[in-house]
Amino acid sequence: VAQAIERRSLGLALALQVWPKIARVTDTLGLTRFQRWLVKAGMRALRLERPPYRAQFVRYQVPNQMQSGQMYQCPVRVRNTGATHWPTSRTNPTGINLGYHWLTTDEVMVFRDGPRVELPADLPSGRTADLTLCVTPPEQPGTYLLQLDMVREGVTWFSESGSPGPKLTIEVQFPQRTDAPQ
Repeated sequence: VAQAIERRSLGLALALQVWPKIARVTDTLGLTRFQRWLVKAGMRALRLERPPYRAQFVRYQVPNQMQSGQMYQCPVRVRNTGATHWPTSRTNPTGINLGYHWLTTDEVMVFRDGPRVELPADLPSGRTADLTLCVTPPEQPGTYLLQLDMVREGVTWFSESGSPGPKLTIEVQFPQRTDAPQ
């Protein structure tokens, strides 16, 4: 602890060792406001107040009605609003891709891990990329939520790291029959 104070840096491992003791003391003394202040200061010191995996879906064109069995090409513009650059999976096995999930209107997962779209190149913080997401709706007709989501392959979906993408209400229908009897 003395070395960390001298260097004016606090590592995550040290913070995780020290925090339970600090929390126990501040809880015992009823210092909840001080405890909240310490958490905020610690998050800033560890640079965790701005998660590395943050995305803003600037623009997307997704039809609100889809037919099962069809594939839809949906343009998406995404901005890296996180603390670090996003590596493309073209050159990095743990690169960042765009994907999607299907959920019921009660937000129960129906289909996870939709096909991915690779970034065309590494994406620095603050920059945008234009991608085309190929979406295939569920086979059963009904009303669903389509969640757009970025993923750091082998690490995390952004929605699980505090940066969920939009959830769009989509009406899925049976395909139109073109060979109707006369």
